Amino acid sequence: MDVGFLSLIPAIVTIIAALATRKVALALFLGIVGGAVVAGSYTFSGFFEKMYEYMIISFTDPERLKIVFFIILIGGLLEIINRSGGYTKFASVLSKKLNTPRKSRLSTWGLSMTLFFDDYANVLISGASMREVNIRNKVTPAMLAYIVDVVAIMASIMIISTWASFEGSVMAEAGKEIGVDKSISIFFIESIPYHFYTIMAIFLTFLVAYNGKWFGYKLDKQPLPEPTSGASLSSDVKLYHVLAPILTLLGFAIVSMLVVGTWILVQQNEPITLINILGSAPSVDLLIISTVIAILTSIWLVKKDNLLNNKSI
Repeated sequence: MDVGFLSLIPAIVTIIAALATRKVALALFLGIVGGAVVAGSYTFSGFFEKMYEYMIISFTDPERLKIVFFIILIGGLLEIINRSGGYTKFASVLSKKLNTPRKSRLSTWGLSMTLFFDDYANVLISGASMREVNIRNKVTPAMLAYIVDVVAIMASIMIISTWASFEGSVMAEAGKEIGVDKSISIFFIESIPYHFYTIMAIFLTFLVAYNGKWFGYKLDKQPLPEPTSGASLSSDVKLYHVLAPILTLLGFAIVSMLVVGTWILVQQNEPITLINILGSAPSVDLLIISTVIAILTSIWLVKKDNLLNNKSI
């Protein structure tokens, strides 16, 4: 079935519903319904057939379930840090240096740029880490969300990322069909200058972070939520209660991807290149393991320093 322009209906429905209702989950569901209507050839039976098919795929596909599990684990890690008072401490320390909205926005942009290896981890970690700092400097969640969400696409043009091998493999397969035989690495590297949207979007976020305006609209003028205090801040709360778990997650994830990816290539007698290493490594599985280790690290630290009582965790 050739749907052409109609393939945009799910996205259009989702965007309109999100703007109208301000409810993301509902908007996404309506987008799925719109897609099922188109895919089902606008028939009643076709609609339910496609809806059932999509729902089965969504709840049975192992890779999708792993991603959901990874996001849940990240949420748990961030909540432990929050309840320990770690983010409040982190914000109080940074606020002494980041004492203006511009500094706060630019620091958020810079932090997101350093988490280029995975888009999910980028959004979750940089967003949670900088939320309190931004609110204290009168930077709205809308501005924070815009910066971290857009900068996360940095993963699509970085060789050391979970996206590099996937993009390269897609281009390599398409190239073979038209007689262009190049390696995944060459295809990916040569495609980087053509990532016009990625490059311009990241540059635009830098401009927005610098002046606080998005096409003339000042996002920082929106209402601000109350700062979240987490647990009552104790003198025992230290910066390492935030930094140690996050650095453990990032460090273990990167090292494990390089080690496991290299081992798999050696076993398969494949060329050992950076893109091949990351492509062969089971990135989602390793991110899950890294997050579990980070959670255990965080639990051990807050228990050791008595930051949470037994009912809290």
